[in-house]
Amino acid sequence: MESNPSAGLLANILLVLVSLAVLFILSRKNGLALAAFTAYSVRAIRGLQVQIEGDTSDGLWYDRFAVDLVRYWRDQGADPGTWLGKDGFPALLATIYSTIGYSPSTGYLINALAGGLAVLVVGATTAQMGWFDAIKPSAWLVAVWPVGIVWGGMLLREAIVGLLLAVGVWGSVRLYKLQIASGAAAILGAGVAMIFMRGGLSFLILIGMPLTAALVTNLKHKTSPSRWIVALMASGIAILALSWLSDYFAGGQYFQYRVEVSAEQNAGTSSFAQAGLGAGAVDQSLLGHALRVPITALGPFPWQVTNLSLAIAAFDAALWIAVWGLAIYATRTLRPRAEGLLFMIPAFALIVALAANSANFGLIIRLRGQGIVLMAPLAALGFVLWRRQRAANKEVARQEILEAASERALIRARSTRR
Repeated sequence: MESNPSAGLLANILLVLVSLAVLFILSRKNGLALAAFTAYSVRAIRGLQVQIEGDTSDGLWYDRFAVDLVRYWRDQGADPGTWLGKDGFPALLATIYSTIGYSPSTGYLINALAGGLAVLVVGATTAQMGWFDAIKPSAWLVAVWPVGIVWGGMLLREAIVGLLLAVGVWGSVRLYKLQIASGAAAILGAGVAMIFMRGGLSFLILIGMPLTAALVTNLKHKTSPSRWIVALMASGIAILALSWLSDYFAGGQYFQYRVEVSAEQNAGTSSFAQAGLGAGAVDQSLLGHALRVPITALGPFPWQVTNLSLAIAAFDAALWIAVWGLAIYATRTLRPRAEGLLFMIPAFALIVALAANSANFGLIIRLRGQGIVLMAPLAALGFVLWRRQRAANKEVARQEILEAASERALIRARSTRR
């Protein structure tokens, strides 16, 4: 496909300037400019690295699909078909290619912008909950999350999917705060967009998140279900939309593209991406799924680390253990505790879905990394509360030491007088 280097360079410069301006304007309310700029910068640098070294990831599929889609639009090739509900990102790339010429670098920069925006949405969600001391920690957690940087900076859907999940959970919190119109709009917008980015997760946004918000609100306020008619309309619309689009998901050239790029992709496949889950990895029974859930959430476990790549994967597992630990600590401290469910239920649903469909650690680490936008507000709150408790314990210990020293000095003074 033809390229236009001048047009591509100009478009990228304009995109960078617009992205920085948007991030600066949107970050002023919660003071998250540095976190947003950091997220944007590291993902843009990661994209540049991938372009220089050569992409051997699924980005090959998206790029090739986009090129064929442009040729079809111009009556220069056959219809590439649909891609099992995944053609939102290739369609975005195809729109770019048809406008300014072949320019994958623009796609990388769009993903960097999505990463920066996700940081701001997570900060806004934390602020909506009233956890003001946790706003910056939650934003920084998303900004520097290793998996978000590694895969969010590539020519993949991950960055945009993460942004849509962040918008969805923001909408769920708005519903919980009884801001029905804005909450429903956010969930509908993110959910419908997700249909074309990662079809399965549209169920999580359009059905799971409104129902979770309704459940938590009912537990807190004992409100009448009638308050949630508008919010739960999102679920009805989702079911109708997914039914109407069932034929859309049915066809496709997914396996054709997979075969075409398999040799190129395998050249860059790491050993941890090939490592299976072990117990229950192939078993499709209910017990098999259940066995995979803890491994998917927190694996690989120490006994599963058999090479250096899996040792690196274990670092990601350690981070997730810390995130879930802090989230549980925060939930135990919250009043009402049910507020923690707003974040933990969608995150757990994501893990269950991954456990049912993933059989190697490479895919699991990549996909569960998208869940950090769901857990960041609660985990950041747990971190803030833990630090406060630690500081309070230190202060109590210091006071006890001072009191003991004062008591010893008093005893010595009395002994001297005698």
